[in-house]
Amino acid sequence: MYDSGSQQPKKSARLPLPYLLVLALLGTWLFSACQGSGAAPVGDESVTSTDEPVTMESAAILTGANDTVDPGEDRQLVIWAPDFFSRDREASSDRVMDAAFAQFEQKHPSTRIEVQPKALAGETSVFAYLRSAQRVAPDILPDIVLLTASELWQAAELGLISTLSSDDVAGMAEFYPFAIQAVAYNGEIWGVPYVSDLLHAVDQHAATDATPLTWVDLLASDSTYLFPAGSRDGYANDSVLLQYVGAGGQLLEDGTVSNPDAMEAVFEFYLSGIQQGNIPAEIEQYASLNSVWQAFGDGRADMADTSSTLLLSQGDPVAEMAYTPAPTLTGEPVTLANTWAFAILTTDPEQRALAIDLLATVLDPAVHGEWSQFVHRLPTQRAALEEWTSGSDYYAYLRDRMVPVAISAPNGRLYEEFTVRLQDALRGVLNGSLTPAEAVLEVRAGP
Repeated sequence: MYDSGSQQPKKSARLPLPYLLVLALLGTWLFSACQGSGAAPVGDESVTSTDEPVTMESAAILTGANDTVDPGEDRQLVIWAPDFFSRDREASSDRVMDAAFAQFEQKHPSTRIEVQPKALAGETSVFAYLRSAQRVAPDILPDIVLLTASELWQAAELGLISTLSSDDVAGMAEFYPFAIQAVAYNGEIWGVPYVSDLLHAVDQHAATDATPLTWVDLLASDSTYLFPAGSRDGYANDSVLLQYVGAGGQLLEDGTVSNPDAMEAVFEFYLSGIQQGNIPAEIEQYASLNSVWQAFGDGRADMADTSSTLLLSQGDPVAEMAYTPAPTLTGEPVTLANTWAFAILTTDPEQRALAIDLLATVLDPAVHGEWSQFVHRLPTQRAALEEWTSGSDYYAYLRDRMVPVAISAPNGRLYEEFTVRLQDALRGVLNGSLTPAEAVLEVRAGP
């Protein structure tokens, strides 16, 4: 049964052999006592007799057990996930997942799946709840969570989740390379990638004009290009990171600057674009793809960065709109993927085996493909993406043009600190307090 609203259940536990023996002896004795004294039948928790009542608690004392356990209690798998995973049973995506859960429960009839949805982000998000529960109520922690890759490594450092073997992951699906990259940290695999969001650009005037693919093309055109250059949390936006990669840089887990010339070229491009009017002077005011999309829809730019999830959620994309890689130094397409992944918290061997089997169930291409299409997120395996139904050119564009060149940002604190330094340096370039060369030195000044 798929239950998305109840509180954290108690999980089943095995009774020690001495416990079972004592209970058997108690049962025999109580039956005899009731036969001889006319006492009431034995209840669920206590026995009425002419002697002192014998309860499950006293039986626990006799056997040395610490907890009162119902031997017939079903086992449960508890999942914490953002609300797009389970929010409303009337949603098409939930019906798909419901059917997959029912299939799993037929295979494991004593196991019930419970999904507890949390907010997508903020103080009531999955990760926020994990941190709070670890401090004040660790007993309510779930068996499985669905996190962003940028939260995965943090959960690993907190000791909340455990690694997965390559055999575990390989046995579930044939994942895209960028998806495996997304869940790797310190040479280990920490999660099972499930859905992703890819960054690319759109062009309003594709029907009449050639879409700029390089910086030179853009600067030679009359097109205006909009992307998020600001930041709401202090970290550099993916649009900025994409341009660095497109200019020849690499995003490294140790947070070092792999290609100082490429970074300086990005800063120079932004300044040139602003000076020539191809990039709005107020570009730093845009801190999210949502704000960029709204401005693009209002006609304030000819080109703009967007994401596959954002565009898919609009319904069928406008036919006149071109879907294009963001313009880069060389014109070679590149995209960054943001990935959501399942991680396992339970350390109980039987519970962990059930969790792995459940994840394999929801990774069945038919389930994975249909569900991901309903929630407007790209599945992390080609077999699932092939299950998408529609002749949309946009689906083909994502599958054939963007997915093959997708990369994932590294995980870890050092890389995170690199993006903070990069954002600070960009701010200095845009406000005129730093030259591009000085800005690169600021970024390199870190570890």
